[in-house]
Amino acid sequence: ANTDTLAAAKQKDIRVIIDMSGSMKKNDPDNHRTKAVQLFSEILPADVMAGIWTFASDVNMLVKHEMVTPAWKKKAYKESTKIHSKGPYTNIEKALSIATRNLQNKEARRERHVILLTDGYIDISKSSDINADSRQRVIDDLIPRLTNNEIVVHSVALSRQADHKLLKLISEKTGGRYAVINRADDLDRYFFKLFQSTAKPDTVPFKGNKFSIDKAINDMTVVLFNGDKPTKLMTPDNKSWTHASHPSNVKWVKSDNYEIITVSGPTAGDWQVDAPLDPDNKIMVVTNLKLQVKPLPILVMPDEPIKFEAAITEKGKIINKDDFTKLVTVSSMAKKEGSLNKVTAKADHQGNGVFVGEMNVGDLEGDLIMSVIASSPTFVREYNHQFSVIAKPYTVESIVNEDSVIKLGVSLDSRLFDRDKTTISINDGNESKPLSLSEGLW
Repeated sequence: ANTDTLAAAKQKDIRVIIDMSGSMKKNDPDNHRTKAVQLFSEILPADVMAGIWTFASDVNMLVKHEMVTPAWKKKAYKESTKIHSKGPYTNIEKALSIATRNLQNKEARRERHVILLTDGYIDISKSSDINADSRQRVIDDLIPRLTNNEIVVHSVALSRQADHKLLKLISEKTGGRYAVINRADDLDRYFFKLFQSTAKPDTVPFKGNKFSIDKAINDMTVVLFNGDKPTKLMTPDNKSWTHASHPSNVKWVKSDNYEIITVSGPTAGDWQVDAPLDPDNKIMVVTNLKLQVKPLPILVMPDEPIKFEAAITEKGKIINKDDFTKLVTVSSMAKKEGSLNKVTAKADHQGNGVFVGEMNVGDLEGDLIMSVIASSPTFVREYNHQFSVIAKPYTVESIVNEDSVIKLGVSLDSRLFDRDKTTISINDGNESKPLSLSEGLW
């Protein structure tokens, strides 16, 4: 096991780019973009660098790109109320260029993520030729620059009318996620999922509406997606807190769709939430005792085993003492959201403090969530990872012509295969023949 990749989790640089073009009046009339950005900025941890940009024909830095602090969060919360839908045009090229222009240094020690939310096509002029040129520059110049500098772009299309082909291409080539959100009021949930897949916070699992906090946890943040009923948080010493009544070490942010409760120095013990159960509810913690997981794939093929490696670290160093590791169990679970079907796998201790396991998702397909959980008598930590199983990595089309010659065409899923680096051959039982590439088909 390569322990280096486990211990050295890179700090994060996360940039958010929000479309404010006029068409957003139709696609986000109630301005859910504001609530999504407020949720995202409120839960960012202190070791992250972040910035927020808005764009239409021009690009504006809404919140300065810098280390996240309480003052940064306060500013982000306030400034995000200025997000509107009055801008002319949709200059995606300029927005991506400006928000990433000081990200040239590939050697930077931070892992770089950009979240791009738009509802349209590149539209910078009344001339369709000028628009087409800008789109081509994104493909020919901007995507290679992003890729070369290891900048991952997650694109979110808030409309069926967006340039899905381009947004998908940007994300696929840079290794990011691509999503179509049809209802603006789902934005905050999706932004929370993007936060989890980019910031990778330390979490502890919910068991029903209960969760356990141990002595190594310095701060906790509870994110709840609630109904209309007022939420209560019950402490281990049976005190009941609400949005209206809670101690001074608690920050409680409430919106129509969610509540964020941040507690500094939480009491160790069993906590309980009086709120509707929701699979997106999460407990994030700041702690020196972390569950470190080697980076996992975001795309897999059916029946492709996922190998996972994990370790418990303290202040960045793997704990490998026998009397500690023998009390720890590490397991993983993968399931589709809302589904009861799940697959599980247990990891074995390999020595050096590293646990290794292998999970096969079997016949599960589509977007899945994988949780790696480490537990011992004194603590529990959870690591969540979103990934997709590509049901059909390739499709085969055959055409029989009059001379009884079978013509065969194979098309590949571009998320899994790089066309320029892929060769395909056919074996008829006697010999193997390569297929040639023509107009996207082999």
